[in-house]
Amino acid sequence: MQQREVEIVSALGLNAIASAKLAKLAAKYQCDVWIARNGRKVNGKKLKPVMILAAGKGSHIVIEADGPDETEALLAIVALIADGF
Repeated sequence: MQQREVEIVSALGLNAIASAKLAKLAAKYQCDVWIARNGRKVNGKKLKPVMILAAGKGSHIVIEADGPDETEALLAIVALIADGF
């Protein structure tokens, strides 16, 4: 399992469009992807749970990936967030 804490840099935060992009990207990988914020941990491959995190600009989230392609998944998701979705 690998994990990484990242800051949401998009001005709109983790809104519906950003959440959809994140969940769609995570779903491309075989590994499990989890996203945590403020003690809540959700499945990163599901749109609604990701949206429920309500992570605005400047929020910190922890991304966990566990499985055969965890490194690739984690790097891709971190890059997506760093690029502002």
